[in-house]
Amino acid sequence: FGKIEGRMQYDLFHAFTIDEHTLLVVSNLRRLALKRFDHEYMEYSKKMQSIATPEILYIAGLFHDIAKGRNEDHSILGSLEAESFCLDHGMSKYESKLVSWLVENHLILSLTAQRKDINDPNVIRSFATKIGDESRLDYLYLLTICDVRATNPNLWSTWKRQLFDELYLLTKKALREGLENPIDKDELIAEKKYLVEGKLNGNQEKKGLVSLFSFLGESYFLKFKDQEIVHHSKIMIEKKFLENPEIIVNLQQDIIEGQTCVFIICQTQSNAFLTATGIFEQINLTIHDAKVTELNNGYSIYNFYVQEMNGVAIEDKKKIQQIKSRIENALRFEDDSSPIVSRALSRRLRYFDTKTSINFIEDNINNRTVMELISIDRPGLLFDIAKTLKTENVWIESAKIATIGERVEDIFYLTTQNKVRLSKSTCKQLEENLEKAINQS
Repeated sequence: FGKIEGRMQYDLFHAFTIDEHTLLVVSNLRRLALKRFDHEYMEYSKKMQSIATPEILYIAGLFHDIAKGRNEDHSILGSLEAESFCLDHGMSKYESKLVSWLVENHLILSLTAQRKDINDPNVIRSFATKIGDESRLDYLYLLTICDVRATNPNLWSTWKRQLFDELYLLTKKALREGLENPIDKDELIAEKKYLVEGKLNGNQEKKGLVSLFSFLGESYFLKFKDQEIVHHSKIMIEKKFLENPEIIVNLQQDIIEGQTCVFIICQTQSNAFLTATGIFEQINLTIHDAKVTELNNGYSIYNFYVQEMNGVAIEDKKKIQQIKSRIENALRFEDDSSPIVSRALSRRLRYFDTKTSINFIEDNINNRTVMELISIDRPGLLFDIAKTLKTENVWIESAKIATIGERVEDIFYLTTQNKVRLSKSTCKQLEENLEKAINQS
């Protein structure tokens, strides 16, 4: 422990030294175990208090970052030291192995929730296979929550909590049904349709569902959550979209707490992603998630989750109406001019030299390319990325946007205009042009 005492982490992501962060993780775990703190996080407290051997979590918390600063994978080095410590102090082989596994894998739940498409049954099955059983899942879930909450006071949010909870529940369901019984896409779609129908109240809404559901297609139901489908369905039925297709822009607050959902329908060939991104940049909104799906009538659905710069949903009704009007007008007149960004690069960010890293991964199952992009954060960055993708005729299927301290770690799911994964030559050309666009300022 002496090797991490007072050791700084040179970024804006970690607010504490490694030793201080480690003790906060253990403190967070202990508070969940004590009934007098149940009011803080009731659900997590109940789960922690049902854990058979809580000391496994305390020791995993103590060792999870113990090997940082050694220029090797701290998770693997820490897991070896943790297992040795446990065996030396009389813990069983099973308990020692579990502590070691938790230390080695303490990042995978957070990374999967924030960087993978957890609406994809194949992602859930792969993650569930790595976890193995429900007991490990419970231990890892609690360790992850306490780790993230101890990293930076501003990092834990309703958005992040819901992502972790959703991944946990989907994985638990997959484990209970058995890994030998993979999630069936048709069953998943049927279940979503059933849930959506139950949440719609009026007869008129339910009557419109039959034709709407047959129109939307498989990819739509796999991509969106049931509460999002309810929201979209209500609007499309109310606007009579199937009979009279037109541009729709709607801003809603109550789909995910702390976020504003921006729902857009417009012609597929428009510059909707680029247009919306530019407007969000201009008015200092941060984007957390974006999904796009193409309909079979020449229109597409765009769904964004945005927040104010201080991490809250947009509450000003006048501002909501202004955003709606600006997006509608820009789409009608096809205005995708570069945004005039009012915020400047912060003085603190100028001192960081985060190298741009772009990595392409082939998703053969879904016939798409996953692009992982890491760079220094700056005003207008996402717009420049979106503009480059548009110029290269690359279709953004969905995106996960994460700003972590001074850097962005964004994931884009990409296809060609013909909805197939990108060729190696396209990826190489795209990488070169993105680096130019990102580093231009």
